Amino acid sequence: MKAPTKDINNRFFQAIEFLIFTKKISGLGPFCEEYGFNRVRYINVRSGYKPEKGYAYKSLDIEAFYVLAKYFNISLEWLLFGIGNMIKNISKKIKEAEEDVEIQN
Repeated sequence: MKAPTKDINNRFFQAIEFLIFTKKISGLGPFCEEYGFNRVRYINVRSGYKPEKGYAYKSLDIEAFYVLAKYFNISLEWLLFGIGNMIKNISKKIKEAEEDVEIQN
């Protein structure tokens, strides 16, 4: 069975866009630079660039998924399988916030 690389990559870049929108990171380039990933590779994967000659990147570094999960609370289950919420424990966090509001009232 072949892994659904395109779907996984799409979810990865959705997470990156979410982190940019929420101002957790300033962009894909700075993310790559900060964590030591090949910026050109990530831009090429995102755009679907296919060179006339040579190797076309298709997948991302497993370490990038690790960074999203460890430092930005992105769910690996969502990234890899599309199951659940993008953010880990989001329903738990919402419930805790609701309880905090109830306590304050």
